[in-house]
Amino acid sequence: MGKHYAIDREDLEELAEMSRAMWAHIQAEPDTKRANRLREIFDMFGEIMGDVERTPITIKEECLH
Repeated sequence: MGKHYAIDREDLEELAEMSRAMWAHIQAEPDTKRANRLREIFDMFGEIMGDVERTPITIKEECLH
């Protein structure tokens, strides 16, 4: 049997605040090469979160053991 995991409004707002803080950190990175790599990672995370929003993840019990 699978389980669906949800996030409440407070957790979502906390995640959004962490995302803004991470973006500010990336924007302030003085090393251009490092900043570009961090942007790529940040963008990839955003794509994953968008996929999760459109299609909730189901985790089967047997995968947790």
